Amino acid sequence: MQVPEYVRRVEAARPAVFRLFTELAGVNRFKDISDDLNIDPFDTIVQSVYYLPWALLKVDPAGAQ
Repeated sequence: MQVPEYVRRVEAARPAVFRLFTELAGVNRFKDISDDLNIDPFDTIVQSVYYLPWALLKVDPAGAQ
């Protein structure tokens, strides 16, 4: 997957993720937040954040630093 696709995934998933995190945190459901990090849409964010730096490094080593 190319870097622009990672960015699109983050941008697409972010509003729903933040909205749900806010709702769950508001009622102290932190365990649910932790569990939800393993399923979509949270997993998309987690995977993108994890792999995006490596993708940037591969595409533009100087710019990634």
